[in-house]
Amino acid sequence: MKTGGKLYRSFLVFALGMATLSSCKKEKLSELGEIHAFDLYSQQTQTTYSIRAVIPNTYNPATPAKMIYLLDGDDYLREAAEVIHKTGKTDHIVVGIGYKGKNLRGRDFSYPADPDFPGESGGGKNFLICLTEELIPNVETELGIPVKSRTLYGHSLGGFFSTYVFLQQDIEHPFTTIIAASPNLMWYNAYLFQSEEAYSKQSGALPGNLYMTMGDLEGASMNLAFGAFTEQLFLRDYDSLHFQYEKLENTSHRNSPIVSFENGLSLIP
Repeated sequence: MKTGGKLYRSFLVFALGMATLSSCKKEKLSELGEIHAFDLYSQQTQTTYSIRAVIPNTYNPATPAKMIYLLDGDDYLREAAEVIHKTGKTDHIVVGIGYKGKNLRGRDFSYPADPDFPGESGGGKNFLICLTEELIPNVETELGIPVKSRTLYGHSLGGFFSTYVFLQQDIEHPFTTIIAASPNLMWYNAYLFQSEEAYSKQSGALPGNLYMTMGDLEGASMNLAFGAFTEQLFLRDYDSLHFQYEKLENTSHRNSPIVSFENGLSLIP
């Protein structure tokens, strides 16, 4: 699908567009919960991330929490926290992952590197190591609460990364649920199609929960890729996989993130 020329490149430009903990602080927002804000420096990616965790006011500290790690936290954290508040999910804690300085989502959320974007892509494996070995342990140690499950949410290129995490076989990850909103399945010659094919040859089981969405107004290429990928994954009939996908009606790329977040909450165990 990389041969889509100008359409492919223009979409990728749109999509692109640790362990030192410091400056912890708390801010009370009565309508949503308690905000815990951290700066975390990752040795793995040499990057400082801005982390904000929202704990509902009604959360019981003795109750194991359902942690939701939200990519592009700078953009979607408040709206996601509002969904949690509205739906009364008292044991759901949203952790927004953003950037202290330059936004490096194009590097962190993509894999492998695309030669069309030299130095700006391909860091997904490093970022996954950062998540599993630095970011998550530090955040959960700082919050000091028991954890029941972990969910990874991503939109667009973040949706690609979330799906990549689910299918890759190199690094063990802690997520039982993946919410992939409007995933950029066209990245690097449709790499995820190849990744899923490779996985299927290694195992007939794919443990976990996967929810994928695509808006019907997101363009022909995005929708064709989504239809082909979800059909490919559905026909595998993996053991231990709870897979749901949804075509969102009258929904554009910019409008899909929070709708997908709210609908995906039902898969979290």
